[in-house]
Amino acid sequence: MFRAKRSDRIKVLIWDRTGMVLVHKRLEGGGFVWPQLRDGVMRMSPAQFSALFEGIDWRLVRPEEPRSTLCPCGCGEMTRIGEDASEGLDIVPAQLRVLVTRRPRYACRRCPGAVVQAHAPEHVVPGGLPTEALICARPRRCARAPLPRGLSRAVPAM
Repeated sequence: MFRAKRSDRIKVLIWDRTGMVLVHKRLEGGGFVWPQLRDGVMRMSPAQFSALFEGIDWRLVRPEEPRSTLCPCGCGEMTRIGEDASEGLDIVPAQLRVLVTRRPRYACRRCPGAVVQAHAPEHVVPGGLPTEALICARPRRCARAPLPRGLSRAVPAM
């Protein structure tokens, strides 16, 4: 975490399993009371850290492109005409976040009705937001954790 000299801005480097993310926040009104420095180190309680980052959007956007954007009739590249987005709640130890999957739609300008889009990801609970990680909050015990009624565990293909 990096704090500006006037204590009105902070920057934090966070690892989100896809890479490093730089989060920037402006602190308005001087409402946050900074802890004292001891031996050159500032220690924060979990409550102070949580208050400091309140209101930051922790969405992780995963783009999903179709395999090909070439028109099936062979007349060329299709044009992007929009996108669909689906969300799922995921958990990182002691942190909830929203996973957003964006799936752009492409259409051919020359062929009526030719539209392609990547397949939507399957949800653990049909029509629900929870991801597997949220349902199984203890990853080491996930293989033994019961799933909600009516669901079966998918067996990975070898």
